[in-house]
Amino acid sequence: MFLEEAAQKWENRHPMSVGRKADHLRICTEMAVEFRDKSTWLEDVHLLHDALAEGSLDEISTETRFMGRRLAASSI
Repeated sequence: MFLEEAAQKWENRHPMSVGRKADHLRICTEMAVEFRDKSTWLEDVHLLHDALAEGSLDEISTETRFMGRRLAASSI
């Protein structure tokens, strides 16, 4: 329910964006668009699982420096 309410609030604040997105999707599915046969090549990307080596959580530091200040846990 939360997501539906958030989506409705966003649609109420940005009514033109909703219409433009719907138009874009309709055009791409119903009309001959230039890049219909183009690809991002992501279908050729294969990610390999590479787990962390054995170690201790105490050896991992989330500390970083940003604009001359030390941050204990980076969120950038």
